[in-house]
Amino acid sequence: MHGSLPVENAGSVPLCLFIEPYGEDFWLEPGEAVTVSAVNDEINVQFAVTVAADLISLWL
Repeated sequence: MHGSLPVENAGSVPLCLFIEPYGEDFWLEPGEAVTVSAVNDEINVQFAVTVAADLISLWL
């Protein structure tokens, strides 16, 4: 998919995925995975990623 980023929690504790600038958070359980993407393939999304111990922050 054009402009998408797969995110997986490979750890052993829940991981917070925080999406900016929308201020939305999603909690991924260990082993859980999601793909963050644009609403449609016409939009070329670029990501800035910040990682902390139990947090991944994505800026679109």
